[in-house]
Amino acid sequence: MSFFGKNIKKLRVLNSLSQQEFGKLFDLSRASIGSYEEERADPKIDALIKIAKHFKLNIHELLTGELYGLEKIKEELKEEPQSQSPIIPKSYLEDRVENLEAKLEKIENLLNQSK
Repeated sequence: MSFFGKNIKKLRVLNSLSQQEFGKLFDLSRASIGSYEEERADPKIDALIKIAKHFKLNIHELLTGELYGLEKIKEELKEEPQSQSPIIPKSYLEDRVENLEAKLEKIENLLNQSK
């Protein structure tokens, strides 16, 4: 089951972008974005890569689960000054880095135990 459509809609709404504006960022049509959001079509890999890079996510996150903490981010955005470009709050990125560091530490511990 893919969560891609739900996730791009959250990212789009979170960044106050229309389907047209979101599509323009990634050289996609408004109709394509609508099809993805309504789960009538699946994106090509190059579109996945562009979207993931733009929002600093990995493809796995876009496809396999509902993005973490977006409701909290939306609340934070109301409090932060708006810029002209789509943003993701610093606190969200810091949480993601901490999560990745914790996972890396677990992997390193497992590797050390297997020696």
